[in-house]
Parts: sequence; C-alpha cells; structure tokens
Amino acid sequence: MRNRILLMMMVTLLACPFAVVAADPAPITDVAQSPTLSVDALQRWQNMPPAQQEQLRERYREFKQQPPEKQQQLRDRLETFRNLSSEGQQQLKESFARWQKLSPEQKNQLRALNDQLRGLSPEEQQEFRNEAEELRRLSSEERMERRHEIRERFFNRATGGGRRHN
Repeated sequence: MRNRILLMMMVTLLACPFAVVAADPAPITDVAQSPTLSVDALQRWQNMPPAQQEQLRERYREFKQQPPEKQQQLRDRLETFRNLSSEGQQQLKESFARWQKLSPEQKNQLRALNDQLRGLSPEEQQEFRNEAEELRRLSSEERMERRHEIRERFFNRATGGGRRHN
C-alpha cells in the first residue's frame, strides 16, 4: 500500500512539476512570488479544475508527510523520469496505466515473480531478461509454451530445477 501511495505521488509529481503550488491553497498570481515555478506550470495550474487542484494539494501533503529519505527517493525518480527521452517517458506512462488495470491477484503474482527474479544472480537475471525479450517476437501459442519452459528453468524450485541463490 505504501508503495502504491509513493507511486501515485511520483506520477502526480511527474505530471505536475509545480507541486510547490499545491501546498498553498491560495493561487499564486505573480510568478515572482515563486521563483521555482515556470510560467507554463503556473498557467497549467490556473487552468486546472478546482477538484484536480485539491487532489494535487492532498497528494502534496501526503508527500510532505513522508520521511525525508522517501521524499528524496521520489525526487530522484522524478529526475530520472525527466532525463528519459519522450519515448521512454511515454513507455513508462503506458506501463503504469497497464499496472493500474491489473487485478490485485495479478499484481501479487507479478510482485512474487519480481521477488523470485531478485533471488537470481546478476548473470541469471540478464539471461532471464533476454529470454523475456525473445518472447515478444513469438506468436501467442509459442509464447505460452516458452513461458512455461522459462518458469521451469529459472523459478521451479519444487522439482529442483530452479536456479535460485540464497
């Protein structure tokens, strides 16, 4: 749940680089009052519906309640996002949208898979990523068969075939 809140705050900060304004319910009318606020950001804020402004204010308050290290982590992620190409930013937004559409069960399955992936050595992680990339080039029938093979090879500890390192 905490990660979901952090992710939502990050997306909010990514979408609105003027979150500083959200801390103060009174709108800034003079850009000189906020030297860190761009004219473009101010215009977007002023054109935003009041309900959306309030939502951003609330998210900003949640952000400020986080420990300083979490705030810094979010700032670092925002900087990483801003340094991505426009294609990379779009891909990240699309991935987030797909994540939001997943059921809780699907999200838990992906989290478990991620935990298992972390248990692999760096070389095995890279090998797994390469295999996953190859899956994208296959037909859906071939993909289903190969997924099963990959899971067996990398993660099936019940048969002793997994490569998990502890």
